[in-house]
Parts: sequence; C-alpha cells; structure tokens
Amino acid sequence: MMEFVVSGNEAGDRIDRALAKLYPQQSRRRIRALIDEGAVYLNGRRCRKQSTEVKAGDRLLLAIEVSAPLDKQSISVSELEVVEENANWLAVNKPPGINALPTRHSVKNSMLYRAEKEKGKLYPLHRLDRDTSGILLFARNKKSAAQFSEFFRNRRIEKTYTAICSPAPEGDEGVIEASLKRVAASRMAVVDDGIKAVTKYRVIDRFEETGRVQLQPDSGRMHQLRVHLQHIGSPIVGDRKYGGVPAKYLMLHAERLEFYWCDEKVVLKALPPF
Repeated sequence: MMEFVVSGNEAGDRIDRALAKLYPQQSRRRIRALIDEGAVYLNGRRCRKQSTEVKAGDRLLLAIEVSAPLDKQSISVSELEVVEENANWLAVNKPPGINALPTRHSVKNSMLYRAEKEKGKLYPLHRLDRDTSGILLFARNKKSAAQFSEFFRNRRIEKTYTAICSPAPEGDEGVIEASLKRVAASRMAVVDDGIKAVTKYRVIDRFEETGRVQLQPDSGRMHQLRVHLQHIGSPIVGDRKYGGVPAKYLMLHAERLEFYWCDEKVVLKALPPF
C-alpha cells in the first residue's frame, strides 16, 4: 500500500494524472485500472472516477501490495482490538503482518475489511505499513472524514511511535533531518534532492545490543522512520529491507495519536507488543 500527499506540482490535475506523476513506476494505464478496481482512496474515500480533480494537500492511498505475496504472509485477525470509538471515529490496534486497507490481491486480509464487518461503514484516514503495528484511525461518517483529512493535511495530529533499534542511537535524543526519495516501487533512500523529512527521537531504554526509542515524525513520508534510523546507523530490529537484524516481525509500533476535537484534547494509546 502506498501513500502520497498532493503538492503544488499535481494540484489541479485529474487523479489519474496526479498519481502517474507521484508514482512513475506504474503506467498511467495501470493506474486507471487501479482506480476502476476501487484501489485508490482520496482523503479517506474510495475514488472510482479517473477525472476527479485533486488539490494541494489531498491525501492519496493506493491499495496495492508491494511486498511478498499475500499467500505466503497471510494473517487472519480473529478479534478486533478497539482502542476507542464514538460516533465520529474508531481507533483500533493493528497487529503486524496485516494490511491497513484491502489490496487487489486480498480484500479480507485487511484491517478495514475486518473493522467494517464488525462496525459498519468506515472511512480510512491514514495508513500503517503492513509490518508496522499500532493505532489505526478511521472516521465513521463523511463529515468526520473531512475534518480529519484537514487535521492530517495541516499536521494537527501528533504521532508517536516506539521502536527497538540495534544498536541504539549514540545520543539520548536528537532530530534527524534527511530528505527522502523513492528509489524503487517499495523502497526509499536518503538523497540530497529528495522531499524534506524530519524525525525527532529519544532513547527511552538502553540494553546490551539494542535500545527502545521514541519517535515523532514531523512529516509523513513513506518508510520515513525506518530509513531515518538506518541513516543514523540504528536500523529497526526486524527491518530486513533497511538493514535491521532479523526478528519475528518489525519492531515498530504506532503507540500514540494526539489531537483536539471540539476543543478537547484526545489522546489515543496502544502499548507495543514488544
């Protein structure tokens, strides 16, 4: 699953043309087919109209699988772990190894399918990588979806992650400022001419070969935390793609989401499984 934010370069374009610019690894013909299949989401809502115009700040989710085949990794979710729910949103704790959204290869092996089966119609607002666990937030109606899309677009939602790194970063805290660029369909890298990305980190615990690290991304680029930690020599345990030591699963967890709703602070929290 891929996530993009529309910039000024794509603003005013049709959604198929904008995605072709943002994801040049796929042909425009293929992108049109994905739109027709319902694999494209615009600000949390499935978009099946190729001529839909996008604007700067719009969030696009492309629900395609870019890792190993699902039949080798399929994980079923027997119980939905609800963090908090009300008339406006549903927050669930996603386990590692399952997609946030359906892909064209698998509808049932996703958190959206599982949550809608139990809770009814939902609107996806953001994504987590397949192997990342933690809080996944859905809107329960169109009005709330539009409000949350504005929150994400204007960075009014604070996200905090926990990771196990090996080795731990040398300093107890710091800020990683390193521009990122897609270098393959499912791989990012630090480059001079990439898109700006900033990550704050703080070491919570130090062990003999690893460290527990708290992470706060100021931006939301694909694989940002994973690439940034690799960049400073502290890859996440279980991150085979970016040089992490082997483990049963990726030790990266979306632990907290904080935002204001109706002038009241909301803190959603799910403890990591490690």
